[in-house]
Amino acid sequence: MVNLKQIKLTLKQVVNSEPSVSQQPKLGGIAANAKILPDLLGEVILEQEGETVFAAVELLRRGFIEHRKEPNEEKLQMLLTEIEKLDGIAIERVIHAFSTFFHLTNISEELDAHTQRHQEEEHNDTWPNSFEDTFRHLRKNGHTLEEVLTLLQRVNYYPTFTAHPTEAKRPLVLEALQRIQQEYKVGNAPVSSAVERAQSRHRLKAMIQIFWKTDAVRANKPTVFDEVDNAVYYFKQSIFAALPNIYRALESALKSVYPEARGRDIEVPKLIQFGTWVGGDRDGNPFVTASITRQALWMQHIAILEEYISRVTHLANLLTHSIDQVKLSDELQQAIRSDKTVFEKHFDTRSNNEPYRQRLEFIALRLKRTRAYAQKQLEGKASERNALCYVNQQSLRRDLVLIKDSLASHGEDNLSRGSLRDLLILLDCFGFNLARMDVRQESTLHSQAIAEMANNLAEPIDYLAMDESVRQEWLTAQLNSRDSLIFDRSQITLQSAEVLDVFVLMKQMHQEISSKCFGSYIISMTHEASHLLEVAVLAKQAGLIKHEGDGLVSHLHIAPLFETVKDLEHAEPTLDALFSNPSYRQLLDFNDDTQEVMLGYSDSCKDGGILASSWNLYKAQQHIVSITDRHSVGCLMFHGRGGTIGRGGGPTHESILSQPSGSVRGQIKFTEQGEVLSFKYNFQETAEYELTVGLTGLIKASIHTELQKEPAEFAQMMDQLVTFGENEFRSLTDDNLGTMRYFYETTPSQEIGLLNIGSRPSHRKKQDYSKSSIRAIGWVFGWSQSRQNIPGWYGLGHALSTAIDAGGLETLQTMARDWRYFKNFISNSQMVVLKTDQTVAKHYSSLCSDQALAELTYGRMRDEFESAVSAIRRVTGLKEMMADYPRIGQSVRWRNAYLDPLNYIQISLLDRLSKSENRLESPWLKPTLSSINGIATGLRNTG
Repeated sequence: MVNLKQIKLTLKQVVNSEPSVSQQPKLGGIAANAKILPDLLGEVILEQEGETVFAAVELLRRGFIEHRKEPNEEKLQMLLTEIEKLDGIAIERVIHAFSTFFHLTNISEELDAHTQRHQEEEHNDTWPNSFEDTFRHLRKNGHTLEEVLTLLQRVNYYPTFTAHPTEAKRPLVLEALQRIQQEYKVGNAPVSSAVERAQSRHRLKAMIQIFWKTDAVRANKPTVFDEVDNAVYYFKQSIFAALPNIYRALESALKSVYPEARGRDIEVPKLIQFGTWVGGDRDGNPFVTASITRQALWMQHIAILEEYISRVTHLANLLTHSIDQVKLSDELQQAIRSDKTVFEKHFDTRSNNEPYRQRLEFIALRLKRTRAYAQKQLEGKASERNALCYVNQQSLRRDLVLIKDSLASHGEDNLSRGSLRDLLILLDCFGFNLARMDVRQESTLHSQAIAEMANNLAEPIDYLAMDESVRQEWLTAQLNSRDSLIFDRSQITLQSAEVLDVFVLMKQMHQEISSKCFGSYIISMTHEASHLLEVAVLAKQAGLIKHEGDGLVSHLHIAPLFETVKDLEHAEPTLDALFSNPSYRQLLDFNDDTQEVMLGYSDSCKDGGILASSWNLYKAQQHIVSITDRHSVGCLMFHGRGGTIGRGGGPTHESILSQPSGSVRGQIKFTEQGEVLSFKYNFQETAEYELTVGLTGLIKASIHTELQKEPAEFAQMMDQLVTFGENEFRSLTDDNLGTMRYFYETTPSQEIGLLNIGSRPSHRKKQDYSKSSIRAIGWVFGWSQSRQNIPGWYGLGHALSTAIDAGGLETLQTMARDWRYFKNFISNSQMVVLKTDQTVAKHYSSLCSDQALAELTYGRMRDEFESAVSAIRRVTGLKEMMADYPRIGQSVRWRNAYLDPLNYIQISLLDRLSKSENRLESPWLKPTLSSINGIATGLRNTG
């Protein structure tokens, strides 16, 4: 082992030394493309930090790569000794070096994947799961153009952004990475000259230098408004630009695959809408009040108006036709005359001879006035809506369509299919609200609010003393009554008053911004049908539900959230009771006769383990679709997925296709949480790819609309696996009280709560460190940081091994080969197993104050892990994990060697923190938080 002080390497020696980035396994070009960015990083570190820090980074980098190739305990201990020698400043710089390396590597990987898709298009005309590949598949299987167009009419792809505390990157960091990515593309453009490449390299190095000096960890916890800004950032950064390209690609693919479409003017219908929980999710977050929700909606409204203003201004500068050269449509001429009569002083006379430009400038003026009004509302200033303001998106759309039709009337419809069509696509997708905001609240708060109202009626009623059937009967009677409940508001607690205020706010914002500014009202911890009826009664109090004629009219979508294993099992009787209630059925009539149902992946996995969670979610979907079919009700399934396998994560395309056959039916809604947002939407090329493969997965999954059951022997096998796996998981996490102590002492779970990455508390109850108190996000985050990852695989080894020993190997092999659900499940399991490292985990276990407990707990986890690896190999026939996805498998293995320094540094820091008298004031806290950031970036997931 070379001593730190003895390392005196020049930059050239480092770049060419073994093993270098370029000498890592070839990953479809990843390593080669990645080389320039780490090389520049090395230059920056050497110049900015000096030889000592640079040498420390190189020592650990080369040492851990060698250890991965040839494990050697003596050399490992020498590396750990060098880590212990690092002082506070040096250890922060070393962490920052490896973290920055992963940021830059992620850019290279994404651009490499984008380049590879382009190359495939050039050589094969398509790439896997593209629109063209999908339509070729459909045509090959006998689906006509008309069938495909009919299918597209019912497609509803509905990503919903959330502000769960799993995003460890600051917005400033995301913006800096975006600039580096753009410059990297410029320097590597095929047409760039040697001089241009040299200039680009200089600019790129300057950007990396600035990035190096940027603090990756937030100094303060973000507010809800910060989180709204963060969510809006992704729309501005990539989605606004990506969406029109996606529609064009789809139309082009249709005409390429179906020649009969080439002579037709096919306009793809609205396929995508976006939702958000940011500013609306108040479950467990006391900072989200009705006032906050109101301001969040105005912020979204302003953001989309600004995009429209920019695009309309661009169109005004583009469509500079002279009045002498074109004849406007009669309808557009009439609209211009009418507007000039009312708003003559607002028309720019300089554009009198350029009617399109003048008209568009007037539209831009109206949008600016609308934005100014929205800004005053955001600031809480009293203001009247100016007559120039647009009241809704429909009036703006009419103005734009008049221009579109007029262009077509004089033979220039090709111009209407350019920037103007792009603007209309965005308007149809985002309206005046940008993303539809869901409101989420826990069921017990609604029950309490109803109880307080009932207790303060003229004739008080003890609502909480009622059993479920009586509650349903009483709530239904309140819905059917034309009168509202009259109660003494002064006797209502502040908590219940806030619950009531949200419904009043929803009614107001429907009128102020858009009837589509809200998505659904989601009830977490839904256990009974009364939980939905309670929300309906509260909505009726605010006027969101009212009597018209002989029936009820609803302007609110109410959605249950089934989270725990027990709740999933009770979903069917809960929905059956609701659909059998005539009053509730009337509410669905005004919501396209469709019931939205949300399924929680995170809590069900924390509750019963990955096998029980996955299979119960699968069966719950079958039961839910079966019961909605029985009652002739449509169903929109809302998947509450996280970024990790333990929270329902995984490739979107395969995840959609692995849903129960016949259950998707054209529409799917799912959460995009934390680090998933930056991974999918920080770069335009990636956003286009992710939205495309999501749509093609939805299209393929929606071909069959009849619910189809899997073979009975497959279902029986899964039931057995769940029994074995859940028992093993609960034995470790529920029955063994020492496991939670082990978790808190051997993972950075407590420090994660100090990382300023979300406005929401990491625990439901302060100072409660039970399994039930910690949020599923923190549970998964802690285990993934320590490379133990038990939420994604624990119980699988015992379950598969037991089934194999009972003679079930052939059935399991058939399931892995022929059943899409199980094939995807096993593939995801391989991914999380590959990211698990027992050697690293063993060192984390040394942090436990009770080493007897540590040895017992770690030993049990290690044995189960080895059992899982062995069983997966037997079931799949693969010699190594992810062998059927070699690119992904190699990438994960390649990253592991660079993660090792960060993990071992984090272990050292956690040990130093545990010995500090005051952890919050310890000098080791900040570098610990930085290590969490770095590991999350390297793993490409947090919670």
